[in-house]
Amino acid sequence: MDGVKDWYNVQKDVFCFSFTDNSKYTGQLPPCVDTIIYYSNSYSQFNEVHFKGSYGTSSRMSFVDYITSLNRFKTLAYALSKTTNSYAHREFFQTDDVLMITFNNPSLSSGEISAFADKYELEMVYAPDPSLPSGVSWAYSFKMKKSLKDKYRTSVGLAKTLNEHEVSLVKYADPDTYTVKPLSCDPVDEMNSFYQNINGSWFLHNDGGTIWQGKSGTAGADAHICDCWGEGATGQGIKIGVIDHYGFQLSHPDFVNANIPYTINMIVSPPDTLFSDFLYNNELSSHSMQVTGVIAAQPDNLTATDGYAVGGAYNATVIPYLCGIPKPFNSDANREPIKNAIQKAATDNCDVLNISLSISTPGMLSSQLYNATIGGRPDPNNPSLKRGMVVVAGTGNDNRQLGTVSTQNVVTFPANQNYTIGVGWSNPDDYRASPNAPGGAWGLTATGSDYGNSTLNFDVVAPGIIIRTTDLINSSSNGYKVERGASLATPVVSSIVAMILQKRPDLTYQQVKEVIRNGAEKVHSTDNGGIYNYNMGQPGFNVEMFYGRVNCFNSLKIAETLGVKENTREIKTIIRDNYDGSFIITTPQNQELKTVAVYDLSGKLLTKETTNKEAAFKVDLSNYGKGMYLLKIYDAAGNSFTTKLMR
Repeated sequence: MDGVKDWYNVQKDVFCFSFTDNSKYTGQLPPCVDTIIYYSNSYSQFNEVHFKGSYGTSSRMSFVDYITSLNRFKTLAYALSKTTNSYAHREFFQTDDVLMITFNNPSLSSGEISAFADKYELEMVYAPDPSLPSGVSWAYSFKMKKSLKDKYRTSVGLAKTLNEHEVSLVKYADPDTYTVKPLSCDPVDEMNSFYQNINGSWFLHNDGGTIWQGKSGTAGADAHICDCWGEGATGQGIKIGVIDHYGFQLSHPDFVNANIPYTINMIVSPPDTLFSDFLYNNELSSHSMQVTGVIAAQPDNLTATDGYAVGGAYNATVIPYLCGIPKPFNSDANREPIKNAIQKAATDNCDVLNISLSISTPGMLSSQLYNATIGGRPDPNNPSLKRGMVVVAGTGNDNRQLGTVSTQNVVTFPANQNYTIGVGWSNPDDYRASPNAPGGAWGLTATGSDYGNSTLNFDVVAPGIIIRTTDLINSSSNGYKVERGASLATPVVSSIVAMILQKRPDLTYQQVKEVIRNGAEKVHSTDNGGIYNYNMGQPGFNVEMFYGRVNCFNSLKIAETLGVKENTREIKTIIRDNYDGSFIITTPQNQELKTVAVYDLSGKLLTKETTNKEAAFKVDLSNYGKGMYLLKIYDAAGNSFTTKLMR
């Protein structure tokens, strides 16, 4: 796939088929069939047959032959797997009648493409937008027509034919696969039952108070987003794309005044822009609502019945790209709408792309996402230069170490790419979220943050448990949920990226990734008596916590000073310690309007004032505990002074 060879087994006890009218099979089932499932909400409506293990190939092929003999039969499709286990293990993934194809010549004429489609009995259902960056290959989507030549053909077989015999025309041919898993938010019912007694916004600011079931968190064990709000950063002017699943309610009280102008249904061609509420087949839950709420839920709108959530970058513009709903049997969704959404996010000029999904067979999605990354986000000072769209993705929820012998076949695309920001999740005590975390499980029994060594390209962890966010309003929900998982941690980091870009829109995607890494806190480090060694193999990296727990304030400050011009100067400053917790600060020769701020060592803002005094002024820390603090003085010209104060 996408130029990378890999092997898969055909799942022998599963086969899939579709009819010309996209209908469900309602005929008699032979004894060899265990179950048959119809996926009405998929982009391609297929029937999925599960055979009993006690029947052999002959019985199974008899039913396949019967299906292909029906007048309304259209297409067969394989199910594939990395194992030889039975379908009951739910380790297989379905293919369908769609192929994603990139051509060697990105400028093929419509006539050449039509001739190619006619030759192979295909219908083009999605073409790249002409406004996408040129010079790279963008993928088309084709559907297989009912074949007049070979009724047993499949998308897997046709992709193999094209890759082997059309090498001068086709760069890659990739069968669509249902290998996209939403990183399940994994709701906890008892959390919802104690709904108004939960501090579900601790990820913004954790003061060490009670969070859930009488259990208190650790002060400062949060993403320090509140501190960034204090710096005027709320994501204003930044566009975040959210590629996700299920429907969306724009009428939700926490979204009515948010900057969510519309949603886009990606399972139709062309994609449908929606300006009102939209549900897939009246589905009652919405992963996209929950992820978006962590970014965009509005502040200061709490009433007796709603307004319970608040997002990290609540002034950002958010575009949800809705990619259907996963199959009920194994919760997998197909890749083709994801490919289309990536291209759409690129043409929509998204600055940030949130992907709270894990894709086990990325194939062509790898090149498409990389193209969108490097070709996105024009430089505000020179639109011909591209600074790169910043992609943020979650590592997973299975509480396992990846990259080991037992997990070597596990793929966590796109979190594992060196051009994306890979995000794990932490708990209110600043440990990796796990049932065995020191200090308590926080309700976890089996799930937890996936982790692994630095070769996996994971970057930071972020708060991802007991997070209050938005949900559909319906008969079973009042529009809010308390959730957990990488799906929630990922938009926390996307919010922080938006705030960084608000302050520094000129940064490249690589610089943003480094700023996020360098600003992360090395929590519970062995250097301070903790359990995490951040110097194993890669300096500053820990297998469980990566480069640390994300810190919005630290990263924002690093970003603000990154590449500061050399013509700035240090503000001459004289400090006198009164030895009562206060300090007298003097800035001789500087009468400019300047800001004086004091932070604790976790990056939390304690005091801030603006003054134009040249004479002495007082900084009072007498109400704070003894220890080391950071003093920063800066003016509008970029001149600054930073030092430590010892209380």
